[in-house]
Amino acid sequence: MLDAARTIYPDLTLASRTTVTPSTPTPADAFARLADRLTDRQQEVLEVGYYAGFFEWPRETSGDELADLMGVTPATVHHHLRHGQQKLLAAFIDRPSQ
Repeated sequence: MLDAARTIYPDLTLASRTTVTPSTPTPADAFARLADRLTDRQQEVLEVGYYAGFFEWPRETSGDELADLMGVTPATVHHHLRHGQQKLLAAFIDRPSQ
């Protein structure tokens, strides 16, 4: 680049040089960014639901069973599941343009 600029401006001197290495996010970085969007309770309910088979087809655990397992009401489980899923989907669907 400097040589090309010197063809037009022969007296051009280099004042400073900076090397920039673009960062490539790792899967762990991506997970951390997603996890930061969730409340602790949303993350807990999603994880317990995942490991209990709530997201399998057919479901291995119902919402009522998940609530019993966690010691909360079914409404609480579904509230945290829906809000957590919405945040995770928004991270994929509503990505800001680069």
